[in-house]
Amino acid sequence: MNRRKLEKEGEKWVEDGIITDEQLTSILSHYEKKDHSYLLIILAALLVSISIFVFVSSDWAQIPNAVKILVMLLVMIILYAAGYMSFKKAGDVPEDEYDRAQIVGMSLIVLGFVTFGATLWLTLSMYNVELGTAWPFAVWSIVGIILYVITPNRYLFLLALLITIYGQIYSGMSFYQFDYVLFIIFFVAYFHYVYHRGYYLTHYVFAGGLAIQMLVLVLNEFEQFYWFIFFALAIYTLGLLLPKEEMKRRFTVTAVIAMLIYKIYETIYIQDEYILQELTFEPLFFILNAVLFIIVAFLVWRTDKVELISLILFIPFIILPYAHLYIIVSMFVFSVYWLIYAFQRHDNDKMMLGIFSFFMGTFTVIVQFAWETINKSLFFLVAGIILFLISMFYERRRRKEKEGGAE
Repeated sequence: MNRRKLEKEGEKWVEDGIITDEQLTSILSHYEKKDHSYLLIILAALLVSISIFVFVSSDWAQIPNAVKILVMLLVMIILYAAGYMSFKKAGDVPEDEYDRAQIVGMSLIVLGFVTFGATLWLTLSMYNVELGTAWPFAVWSIVGIILYVITPNRYLFLLALLITIYGQIYSGMSFYQFDYVLFIIFFVAYFHYVYHRGYYLTHYVFAGGLAIQMLVLVLNEFEQFYWFIFFALAIYTLGLLLPKEEMKRRFTVTAVIAMLIYKIYETIYIQDEYILQELTFEPLFFILNAVLFIIVAFLVWRTDKVELISLILFIPFIILPYAHLYIIVSMFVFSVYWLIYAFQRHDNDKMMLGIFSFFMGTFTVIVQFAWETINKSLFFLVAGIILFLISMFYERRRRKEKEGGAE
C-alpha cells in the first residue's frame, strides 16, 4: 500500500479512535519512504542513449572507419565493466528492490547495450552491407538476453524485448517477410524469463508483442487478412493455459484488445466493394478456427463461464452477408455485457474493458456510416456524453447501495 495514502487514512483512524498514535507510528514504520531519485538516473540513461545514436548517425567522415569502430567498442567495454562492478557492489537484491548503486550499474549496462547496437549499425552502414533479413536485430536481441542472464536487470530486459519486437516490424516493412529466427528468440528465450521473472509490464509488452508478431506473419505470409483471428485466438488460448492467474488475465485481455482493434480495421476494409469481390475464403482457416474455438469454449466453460462472452469477438463474421453489421453488433454486445457485469460486481477492470470496447464500437459506427458527413468533433462529443451517462448511472447505483447499507 502507498505510504502517503496509508498515513492519511491512519490519521482518520486515530481521530475515530480505531487506533492510537503509537500504533499508527508502528504501522508506518513498516512502510519505508521510497527514494524516487533513481528516475533521474533512468532518464539520464535514456537521453544518453538517444545521443549515442545521434552521434553515430552524424557526419564524422574524416575519421577512419577502423578508428570509429574501435572508439565505439572501447566505450561499450568501459560501460559494461563500470556497470557490472556497480551492479555487483550491493550484492544480491531482488529485481524489484534495487538500491542506488545497482540502478547506476543497470543504467550503464543499458548504455553499453545501446552502444553495441549503434556500433553494429554503424559498421553495416560504413561498409555498405546490404541486408536481406533483419539478422542484426536477432544478434542484438541475443546479446540482450545474454546480458540479462549475467546481470538480471528488468530495464535491460524490457529494452531488449522491445528491440526484438521492433526487429520483426522492421523485417515486415523492409523485407516483406516474417523473420522466424527473431520469433524463435522472442517466443522461446524471452517467454521463459517473462514467465519466471516477469511482472505486469513485461507481461503486457510480451503479449502485445506476440500479437504484433502474428500481425506481421499474417500480412507477409498469408494471402487473407482474416487469418489474424485464428492467431489472436491462439494467444487467448495460450493465456488460458498459463497456470499463473495474473499472467493468464493479462494475456487474455491483450488478445481481446487486439481483436477489438482488428474489428475496426476489418469493418473499414470490407467497405470497399472491389476488395470484397476479391476476397476468398480458405477452408483451412475455418476448420482450424472452429476446432480451436471449440477447445477454448470448453476450457472457459470449465474454468470461468463469465468469460464466454469474449469468444464472440473471435467469430469470423466476415463470411456472412452484411458482415460489418454483425461485427459492430458483436462489439456492442461484448461491451454492454461487461459494463452490466462490472456494475453488478464492482469490478473496475471489467468496467475499463467495457468502456474501452464501447468507445471502440462507437468509433467504428461513426467511421462506418457517418465519417464523411459529420464534424469529426462530434465523435468525441458523443463518446464523452456516453461515458458521462455511464458514470452518472454508476454513481447513482453506488449511492443507493450505500444508503441501503446505512439503513
